[in-house]
Amino acid sequence: MDSDVEMFGNISGAERAQHAVLSSFYWLRNDLTKFLTPEFDVLLGEGAREQVTDIINERFNMSGDDPDGRKVGLLDVHQLMCMICDPFFRKWRSKFWLQRSKAELVRKMIDWYVPLDADGSDTLRREVLDDFEQFDSQQGRWFHCFADPLLKTPSQAELESNNSSFGTQEVWKYAEETGLITKRLQFFEVYAGSSVFYQKVAKPLLSMGTVGSMDVERMANPLKNTILTKKRNRLKDDTGVSLLRAHQNLHHIMAAKKLLGKRISDSLQA
Repeated sequence: MDSDVEMFGNISGAERAQHAVLSSFYWLRNDLTKFLTPEFDVLLGEGAREQVTDIINERFNMSGDDPDGRKVGLLDVHQLMCMICDPFFRKWRSKFWLQRSKAELVRKMIDWYVPLDADGSDTLRREVLDDFEQFDSQQGRWFHCFADPLLKTPSQAELESNNSSFGTQEVWKYAEETGLITKRLQFFEVYAGSSVFYQKVAKPLLSMGTVGSMDVERMANPLKNTILTKKRNRLKDDTGVSLLRAHQNLHHIMAAKKLLGKRISDSLQA
């Protein structure tokens, strides 16, 4: 268990890719379910294994959809999007079972990141989709970008069995071999920097790092303490989010100016 905690700690941080979180949740779920044997009911009473299994399945929302009610799942749909954009994730093609419609996920991803054309048509979206399909199947312009041929997809039964078998050591090895965010952006910049799929979808997705819960809490405090207060109870959520973004962007600008050795008043002198 100590090695599992170390592994999970090593994949968090601004330079850690979202794919590492996704694969880590899979091995964590697999490791947890290994203990749910018939002896589990003997130790904790009849029905205990079924109840714990239901809790794990609900929290480990492998489809990326939030559970019903106010419960929050461990995975977000954007982490699944990062997975299908990752040029190295195809190493898991024979083991990773995407537990939702891939076609629906791809279209949702493109609709999220690619706006409609000025005349309301979806020409650019269709162009991005075509480029993604060539990338995912290693065809067209992407044929010579990968060193290894595309792995054969096993049957559904084999895929489900393989998906429940991999654990910590395989994820650890994969993370060490494929690198972090920089390695993925480097791949695209070298082999297909002008790709419309990369520029519009893969680049913003694969640029997202991970942060710890304390960092999230620190960023959310201004929203709770100074923006969405009781005195502003008529402020809509969307407006509050916009104000929070402005607050964070000002912090980023100030940090960048200090890093460059600029004075606060420099912008006023232009």
